[in-house]
Amino acid sequence: MYNWHGNTCSVVIVTPFLVPRKAFPLRLGVKLTGKISLADAEIVVSAGRGLKSPDNWEMIEELAEVLGAGIACSKPVSDMGWRPHSEHVGQTGLAINPELYIAIGISGAIQHLAGISGSKNIVV
Repeated sequence: MYNWHGNTCSVVIVTPFLVPRKAFPLRLGVKLTGKISLADAEIVVSAGRGLKSPDNWEMIEELAEVLGAGIACSKPVSDMGWRPHSEHVGQTGLAINPELYIAIGISGAIQHLAGISGSKNIVV
C-alpha cells in the first residue's frame, strides 16, 4: 500500500479498549432552573458555526438541560451575535476545566483549544 506521497505504508487495525474514568448520571425528568455557570459546570456543551444558524441552538440548549450542563460557544458565534460573549470559550474568552466538554460544530482552532485544555474529557 502507498500513501499520498508515494511511500510504502501499512494499515493497522486497532480495536480501542476504553475505560470510563467517571460516570455522569443523567438527571432525566428534572427541569433545571437558572443558568449553570461555566466556571462551576462539571459538564459543558459547546457549539460553533457548524450549526449554520442561530435557530439551531435550541437542540444545544435541550441537550445541556438534559445533561445539567453549562452552555458555551466559539468566538465566531459570539462575534456574529448568535450567543452572548459571556459564553465565548477560548484564548480571548473564558478558560474552563469541566469533567466533560462536548463540542458540536466547532472546528477546533488553536485559539478555542486554549480555553478548553483543562477539560478532563473532550467529545467532538
